Amino acid sequence: MGALIERYKSLSRASRWVVWAVVALASFLVWDTGAVMASEYGERADAAAADIAEYERVLRQRRAGGDRLDRGIERHGPVDWVGSATEREAELADLVSSLVEAHRIPQGWSTSFKTTRLRSAAAERLFAPKRVDRLVCTFTFQASPETMTAVVRSLEGSPIVFGVNALNARVTDRNAQTLSVTLDAETWVWEAGR
Repeated sequence: MGALIERYKSLSRASRWVVWAVVALASFLVWDTGAVMASEYGERADAAAADIAEYERVLRQRRAGGDRLDRGIERHGPVDWVGSATEREAELADLVSSLVEAHRIPQGWSTSFKTTRLRSAAAERLFAPKRVDRLVCTFTFQASPETMTAVVRSLEGSPIVFGVNALNARVTDRNAQTLSVTLDAETWVWEAGR
């Protein structure tokens, strides 16, 4: 170490300034590299903190969602899980027959069934690898407005019906207050043929 100091002392004044400039530049480069690394680690830490905050937010929503689900079941009744197409079609036909009988719907009512693919990314993720289809029962009948409302309420309250999606009511007889009603009651079924 003493030889290094003797060598430094033997340098000219300009050379000493060059040595100090090199030391200062090297120190700055080391400090700058450390600052960049610290900044990168800080950004990673901020991103991790944001991910944790998002996870906690989603977790709170899911926990609150359970409460919403319970309230929905209280208000609207339970909904059955996805069933087979043939069983659900028979159950819907029985439900419609019981509604016709219970509400004294006159002759001339009809039903038709149609299965279409359920296009929902959430449903595809939930039920993968199986595919879920929509089974739609189109129910056509004539009734009073009160009877129509009671039929819709009964369908919506049934656990096998996921919803009444389309409702078309036209007045057919103003004097008798008769409506011609067509509605679609939807349920979900496993893909036909699976």
